[in-house]
Amino acid sequence: MSIVNTQIVAVIIAEGAKLIGQYYRNRPITLRQPSPLKVVETRASGGAGEEPLELEVGSPAPAEKAAYGVSDAETIAYQDRELGKALLLMELHLQQKCKINGVPCDCCEKHPMAIEALAEEALGMTGDSQYSDITAWARRVTPMTTTAASTSGEYDELYPELAQEARRFRKHLMGTEDIKALISPKERARITDETISSLKEMNDDKS
Repeated sequence: MSIVNTQIVAVIIAEGAKLIGQYYRNRPITLRQPSPLKVVETRASGGAGEEPLELEVGSPAPAEKAAYGVSDAETIAYQDRELGKALLLMELHLQQKCKINGVPCDCCEKHPMAIEALAEEALGMTGDSQYSDITAWARRVTPMTTTAASTSGEYDELYPELAQEARRFRKHLMGTEDIKALISPKERARITDETISSLKEMNDDKS
């Protein structure tokens, strides 16, 4: 793994811990909301000469900028990155069979709640069925990823398969398995610049 990818993983782990901490303290994550829905009045012909009033609710255009200056597309991209990070962390813990050095821990049971909440929020913003699939998966794995479940050993043979399921969800969500997709372009550029600067300083010290 390259130095840049290692730093990206470190950022993902740190942000994942922050995310889980907020849920455990019952402090919901504050996300920029999509632009308000537009209500358009239309009239349909009625049978008695009257034209009853109907309301059509139109979804905001993805590129529309809201008053706060962030488009719906940018908000959804942010949401997808956060959900992708949670899925990656879940995948890594499942690969270790919800254990640290072979000892059962609560490392797995924290993530399904965050995954479910993020997916449900994204579903409300987009209506995309992939988020309902992720929500259903998170609910399914919740009882299998508790500390007690890990201790029992009942699911040890299943955990690697669940890890692959988490990977597939992440790949479908992000369009790639490359972990760099989980970092915003701005943050990715900052990490790359810092890495190049550090390597240059190391080379200068050696010369």
